[in-house]
Amino acid sequence: MKKQRRKPKVAGWDKDTNESVILVKNPVWKAFAKRDPISTDSQTSIGLASRKALYALTNGDGDFPHLKELLVSTYAGVYLAEQGYGQEFLEDFHRVLVELRQCLLRVMSEQGYSISPAEAKHVSVMLDLHEQQLGLADRAVLAEAIVESYKHTSAALVRWTENDQ
Repeated sequence: MKKQRRKPKVAGWDKDTNESVILVKNPVWKAFAKRDPISTDSQTSIGLASRKALYALTNGDGDFPHLKELLVSTYAGVYLAEQGYGQEFLEDFHRVLVELRQCLLRVMSEQGYSISPAEAKHVSVMLDLHEQQLGLADRAVLAEAIVESYKHTSAALVRWTENDQ
C-alpha cells in the first residue's frame, strides 16, 4: 500500500511576521484568484482607502494604520509594475517608499504621523498610477500583489525600525 502524500499546509501563521497567512483554499482567495478583471467597486474601495490614508497623514490626523495602508498600496504597485503593469513607473514607486520611510522616521523621533506637501504630491501621483494598474490587472495578479505587499510591508517596518534605533 502506497503512503499518501501529505497535503501542503493551507492554514497557519507566518513565523517571521507573526501575521496570518492568506490561504489558497480560503473562499475569498478562490474568488480573487480568478483571471477576471477587478470590479469597479473593488477598484474604488482600494483607491478610497489609500486616498483616505493620504488625507489623514497630510492633515495631521494620521496614525499607524494610515501609514501601513500607503505602504501596502505602494508595495502592491511595485509588484504590479514588476509584473508588467506600468514597469516604467517603478522609480516613482520607489521614491514614494523612501518618503514613507521618512514619515516613519519622523514618528520615531516623536514628530507624529505626517506627510509634507511635497511628499503628498508624490504619493498622490503614485496612487493615480496604482489606480490605473488596478484597471489593467486581473484579480489573480492583484491577489498575488496583496500577499506580496503585506510581506514586504511587514519586513520593511521591522528593518527600518531596527536600523534607525
